[in-house]
Amino acid sequence: MLDSTTADIYLINDDGELIGRPIISACVDAYSSMCLGYYVGWKGGNESLRKLMLNVATNKVEWCKKFGVDIKEEDWNCHRLPHKVVTDMGKEFAGYTFSNLANLGVEIMNLEPFRPELKSLVERFFGLIQDSFKKELINKGVVLKDFGDRGAIDYRKNACLTLEQFEKVLLLCIIHYNCNRVIELPYGIDGIGSHAKDLWNCCLTKNKDMLIPVNKNLLNLTLLPRCRCFFKRNGLWANGLRYRAIGFTDEYLKSNMGWAAYDPKNVNHVWYELSGQYFEFDLIESFFLDKSLEEVRAYKNKEKDEAVHIKELESEIRLSNEIEKIGNVSNRVIEIKNVRKNRKKEIIKK
Repeated sequence: MLDSTTADIYLINDDGELIGRPIISACVDAYSSMCLGYYVGWKGGNESLRKLMLNVATNKVEWCKKFGVDIKEEDWNCHRLPHKVVTDMGKEFAGYTFSNLANLGVEIMNLEPFRPELKSLVERFFGLIQDSFKKELINKGVVLKDFGDRGAIDYRKNACLTLEQFEKVLLLCIIHYNCNRVIELPYGIDGIGSHAKDLWNCCLTKNKDMLIPVNKNLLNLTLLPRCRCFFKRNGLWANGLRYRAIGFTDEYLKSNMGWAAYDPKNVNHVWYELSGQYFEFDLIESFFLDKSLEEVRAYKNKEKDEAVHIKELESEIRLSNEIEKIGNVSNRVIEIKNVRKNRKKEIIKK
């Protein structure tokens, strides 16, 4: 089961500035209640989903070492994808990008929207995890039930943890949840420990094919956003930028269209999708190397605005010149009498 929630804690950045409440996403096994992977960060949507699934497919012993935490393989034995995932109809789960998981053999089951009781296990996971750290971080930016009530404490003023510090807290809470929280074993299961990891490992030994091995690079490309791309003689156009790769002469000549995966954080490459395979194309316009798509669009919009203003200025100059030409006549001594008589003469002429 997959789901996301907003964490009940306010965080700051390295400069001590308030950032807000992060998003937690999690994948929880519906039978053993084992947490298979998580993501915590500032962005939801496809970004959080992609990083969640990458974490599910990551070796957790190596992952925990990054935070200075040592675990055994059997404590968090998950580095492959589940055969079936259950989600609600959130926009990140209902979109085209998430459905690409089916190309890797994952069956996607969508529940009815606004029915949290249908995925109560993952909802309970969020509750237990947050209860684990709330009592220890009570005056560190944690949000309590009276949040927003009149006279309640402004919890934002107590924030003192960064995202990196909070992620280590969250990781430790998940390890406790998987390895030390006592669970009620299903009927007929005997001879194993009473923890989620024990039930999970027991199921793994009896059903060795219950998970799908996957290449993390392929998984990442599968879950990257897509854009329309167009082959032209001067390159592959995607997101308004030109790319190149060897071996696509026919496509360049025939001006074929297709789909390309791209990384919004770095425009150096796009990956042309063809028959389930991905072919890497390199950016031609070196000026935009190592820039994000947002930066590229901001620059192009600014350039477009400047071009519009230059065009307006050129038009104003031409207008001024034309008016000056028309007004370039010798001055005369004007008689101001008989205006009405002169007006009638002009009307008759017309």
